[in-house]
Amino acid sequence: MNYRKNMPVALLAALFFAGCATDSTVQTPAPPAPPTENAAPTAAVKATPTPKTPIVAPSASLKLLAPAENAVVPTLSDGQKAYLMLPRAERIKKFADAKYRPKMRALGYYPKPLELSWTNAAPEKAATAQKVELFRATDGQCVFTTNFVSDAPYGSILVDNLEIARPYEWKVTVGKATATGHFTTEDMAPRLIRLPGVPNVRDLGGRVGLNGRRVKQGIVYRSAGLNNNASAIYYTPEELLKKDPKLAARTKTFTEEAAKWRALEAELSTNALAMTVVPVTLTENWTLFRPVLKKDSFPTNAAPLLAKLDSLPNEFLGAKGEPFVLKPGHFHHFDMGTAKGPAILMQEVESPADGYLGITAGGDYWWEIRSNGEVAYDLITLGNWRTPYTNTNYRVALPIRKGKNLVVATVFTGAGGWSWGWEKFDGKPSYLAHDRVRLQDHLAKKGVDKVIKTRVPGANRLKGPHLDYALNTMGIKSDIDLRSDGECWGMKGSPLGDTVKWFHYSSAAYSGMQGVFGKAAFTNVFNVFLDEKNYPIDFHCIAGQDRTGAVAFIINGLLGVEEEELYRDWESTGFWNPSTTFNHGRLFNYLYNGFKNWPGKTINERIEAYVLSLGFTKKDIEHLRDIMLEKEPAVKAAATEATKQ
Repeated sequence: MNYRKNMPVALLAALFFAGCATDSTVQTPAPPAPPTENAAPTAAVKATPTPKTPIVAPSASLKLLAPAENAVVPTLSDGQKAYLMLPRAERIKKFADAKYRPKMRALGYYPKPLELSWTNAAPEKAATAQKVELFRATDGQCVFTTNFVSDAPYGSILVDNLEIARPYEWKVTVGKATATGHFTTEDMAPRLIRLPGVPNVRDLGGRVGLNGRRVKQGIVYRSAGLNNNASAIYYTPEELLKKDPKLAARTKTFTEEAAKWRALEAELSTNALAMTVVPVTLTENWTLFRPVLKKDSFPTNAAPLLAKLDSLPNEFLGAKGEPFVLKPGHFHHFDMGTAKGPAILMQEVESPADGYLGITAGGDYWWEIRSNGEVAYDLITLGNWRTPYTNTNYRVALPIRKGKNLVVATVFTGAGGWSWGWEKFDGKPSYLAHDRVRLQDHLAKKGVDKVIKTRVPGANRLKGPHLDYALNTMGIKSDIDLRSDGECWGMKGSPLGDTVKWFHYSSAAYSGMQGVFGKAAFTNVFNVFLDEKNYPIDFHCIAGQDRTGAVAFIINGLLGVEEEELYRDWESTGFWNPSTTFNHGRLFNYLYNGFKNWPGKTINERIEAYVLSLGFTKKDIEHLRDIMLEKEPAVKAAATEATKQ
């Protein structure tokens, strides 16, 4: 079944063309500009300077110049291909390289445009009507046409957003003369889509899946948000403190605590003995408790108990203690299984004197550490705002008394699961005081800084020809929005308009897909994919990378796309996002590893087992494959360099 109105082909200039229904007149041809962030998907005609050496024989009236007949042409740039063709280990290394990632972003997230050029060796004496048409050769579908008037002997247009591994026919008509050429696009995913206004757009199709059948192109797209997130209007601190006496008292406490540590930091700059750092440290031997406890209930159900705890218990909140080794310098990901609560680590420490024990620590994402019930560092309230997450994110001064002490670290899950690490601190005491000042300042602002009074719905990212392109060329009928209620505040439908069905299913990402929330979201999403009437589909979050990437991973896995291509699809977001915090170790590995506990020899089999566990059947999965996979196996082209133009 063909779900497209027209194949998505973009042409670069000031005019926009959808399929074969567009006419335009260009009296003065101009060179086509290279793709830019905001250039409309359009076409341009240009006058080409006369070459010093004639390209065609004087007897020829009309001849196509480029691409060469039956050429294989790339849809990706040389730089984009160079990265994607690296071995996996090298790609992962580059992806985490702060020097390389800006270079990867500079390659761009648009496809490489193809120039179609021709010459009329016997030009008309006056301006002549000319026409350029582009057809998909497999079915004769006209995907682009434009008409114009020109007296120039040479002309060209740029086209992009072509399907991959597809034969095309193109035709140029000048007056009564016609010339026809053929080319094939290179067999190399991803099929990037240039849709100005919305970044990080690509076709989910194009890769070879189960039994050699290629995933259909032009029926499912993944992208960043089609509109901006809702923006917030905040209370002023004065408004909040005036209306909430408890908040005012809390803020005063944190402010006074910050002032105390700030004074100590100043004193330590001239007197290192102003703070006693005891000559003891934590050991690698901890006791781990894994209670069933939600983060929201921590302040009422767990915090009061921890405040009174002064010795290592055998059981805490119904969870028995387990011996656990967490070595200094190691950032550990906790295997919590199906637990829905925190990892709580405890150990007892003997000290010869009162003072402070210095460590560094960090986690993903919500955590705190206490000594003898007193909170030394509270990031359950704030979250581990420093990235990338390491065991040296924060310098922590643990208050220690002479004799036995109980140190307790509590870690709630972040995007990548339960992760936390620590290291012995060997720096100046003033550094410990400095980080505590920063913490108290942040806590003081927590209740009064950026408290939302109301929201304003996010503005649409697509307007005019770009919106028309999404609707009429990409043909989008369904918009699956994976964002939260807050991000979608005020929305009642798709930014693409009333003709597009809007499915709003707030989703998780990475290891979160194994939890109740993530499974529920994917169940809803998969039901949309199972209804043929919903195609073509665009699914997205706001960046098109985390929540979107998780859904793409599962859908591609079900379609039989090989493991290496699952990696490459996720990595292709690196052509847009230059941040090294978006990397395999911090994010993708938790998505991949989340499926290791499911039965199967391959990642595809394990993904299928996951989907079956949600209540779907093998018949449902086969139905998805019937919709999204081409009927006949693909003739996989050799991985050779495209014919040079």
